[in-house]
Order: sequence, then structure tokens, then C-alpha cells
Amino acid sequence: MKKLLLLSLILIVSFSSCHKNNVEPTHWTPLSITTISDFSSADFSSVFFTDNNTGYVGGSDINSDGNGFIIKTTDGGKSWIRLPVGKDILEIKSIYFLDANNGFAVNVAGKIFKTTDAGATWSVVQINQSGQINSVFFTNQKTGYIVNVNGQILKTIDGGNTWVQKYSGKNDSLMLNDIFLQMPKTDMLSEKKTCFTELTALF
Repeated sequence: MKKLLLLSLILIVSFSSCHKNNVEPTHWTPLSITTISDFSSADFSSVFFTDNNTGYVGGSDINSDGNGFIIKTTDGGKSWIRLPVGKDILEIKSIYFLDANNGFAVNVAGKIFKTTDAGATWSVVQINQSGQINSVFFTNQKTGYIVNVNGQILKTIDGGNTWVQKYSGKNDSLMLNDIFLQMPKTDMLSEKKTCFTELTALF
């Protein structure tokens, strides 16, 4: 495991304590998704639902050199359509929607994709960062964060149009896989099974 050099004033807490209030599902029903040419070769990385019926799944098709995809359902997962994100986009790692129409997706090539029409069309957001982006999360319509494999944290305050680096990650070996903000002053960054609660003004 990579040695972690943590930012000052960051408290390390157990992974389980970050999710102690979660409700465990009692039953799962497998879904058959025929939108992907070879379902058995698909690698699913992210799922996001905007309501009970409309949801998005991102990932990659192993048999097509890891080409990324986003698929969408509008009937609670009974049927799915493949969205035109682009060619050779590589694996989609994370999806987040602000509302029914506006959403973001990030991939292993370090790109951010944005939609304003519920996934019908996507555009690439220009961003100054390098490395695989692992997660995207918004706290409101304007403020959002992304984290990448190099330990970098970037923030937007204009709804994802521009992004500013909040932490470079250049002085440590921290690999950030996910970000989730539950409260305005509480941030949880996960590296494998480690969770951090933010105590400084980093964000």
C-alpha cells in the first residue's frame, strides 16, 4: 500500500464510521442490459439515478480496448439506451447529475464530460490537470469537486465551467478514488478503505 503523507489537521477515521447510518438493501435483482455488445465483457464503474425511473451507468467494454460508455434507463432499469458521449472516450469512472438535465462524467483519460439535456449530447470541459479522474461530486448547482489518481483535488464554483486546483498532490503519494461531502464542513475522501474528515479550510 502506498505510504500516505497527509495534509495537516486532517483527522483519520475508520471507513465503517463514515457509513454507520447507511441502510443496507435487503434484496437485489440482477438486470439484463443488452445495450452493450457483449454484456459479459462490460466493466461498470458508476451508477447515478436522478429519480426513481431515470438512471445512468458508466464503465468500459473490455472487448473493445476499454472503450468507455454511458447508458441510460427511463423505466427503472427495465431497458437501457447507449448515449452518444463520443468515440474512444475510454472508461467512465464517475457520473454525477445536478438535476434532471445537467450532469457530468469523468474518465480514465482525465477528461470531464458535461450534458445539459439529460445525456442526449455531451461536451468536453477544458481542464488543466493530468491523470485519471476517479470521482466527481457537487454540493449544489455551482460548487463541485473532482479527485484524481495523482492525489489532486480540483473545485468549481461556476457549475463546472471552470476548475481550480485546491490541492496538487505533488508532495505525497496519495491516490484519491472517491469524494463525498455530506455536510458543508465535512468532507470524506477515500483511498481504498481509508476515510478522511476535513478539518481545515482546504475546501
